[in-house]
Amino acid sequence: MKKIMTALMVTMLVVLVTGCGKSPENTAKAFVENLSQGKISESKKYATEQTGQFLDMAASMGVVPVEPNFRFILVDQSIDGNKAVVRYKEEQDGDIETIDLVKIDGKWKVHMNKDE
Repeated sequence: MKKIMTALMVTMLVVLVTGCGKSPENTAKAFVENLSQGKISESKKYATEQTGQFLDMAASMGVVPVEPNFRFILVDQSIDGNKAVVRYKEEQDGDIETIDLVKIDGKWKVHMNKDE
């Protein structure tokens, strides 16, 4: 019984450590899901400072679309050092969207380049 409890505790610890926005996929998903609900402040928690400024500007202009039925479907992700790209779509047959991320202080952040 003690071995089962120990195994269960270790499993729970691993899930807690790896599941809390530590992956590019989790960060991208949290970012776009909050953004689709119009939660700019919440989205900014998953974004670089530059991206946060871009979101503030877009919100002040009223160009942040709200899509309450949004569903994040991961297509794939690639990681190269401190940079990552997550590709996702909203619908099974929908267009593929791409999100760039950078790792800052051990956390993945969505990064929108203002030049693109």
